[in-house]
Amino acid sequence: MLVNGFTPCIINIMKKALLVFVCSLSLLACNHHKKIKDIDQLNWLLGNWEAKSDNGVKKLSWHKENDSLYNGEEIVPIKDKGELKVRYTLGVHPNTDAMYYKVERPSNMESKDLATKSLDFTAELKNPHHLLLYYNSQKKESESFELVSDSTLIKKNYGLMNMSDKPMTETMFHKLP
Repeated sequence: MLVNGFTPCIINIMKKALLVFVCSLSLLACNHHKKIKDIDQLNWLLGNWEAKSDNGVKKLSWHKENDSLYNGEEIVPIKDKGELKVRYTLGVHPNTDAMYYKVERPSNMESKDLATKSLDFTAELKNPHHLLLYYNSQKKESESFELVSDSTLIKKNYGLMNMSDKPMTETMFHKLP
């Protein structure tokens, strides 16, 4: 029997093909949104933060460059030598959707020379408020940022070749208004 010139079998095939097409588009949209959603889950990191230390006040600031990239800068006071600037980049690789973290700091941590050393990390969200950072292919975290309240951020540094479960340094930053 023909319905509008088509057999019921052809109509069912067309309905299924349309359903598969719509589902495919939905999955593609979800995958693209996942990439942006991962970095957006880190909005709590944005803003200006301060921590008091024996050498003065550490300053940390993060801003959103675009939908897949955050930039940060930390200013660390060094006793009798001024301050050290460290730059951070946190982003999403456009081809793989994997998050990455990059650190640029002076090659000699004791001086303020202009030569920088770039360190690449893999970034992973342990939960929505805990960012883990792995240097190279290590399975143990090298650094982490964790939001413990609306206005308190803890930065832990385990060292590049983490040999312990205890951090080498732990800094508690407070968000500035």
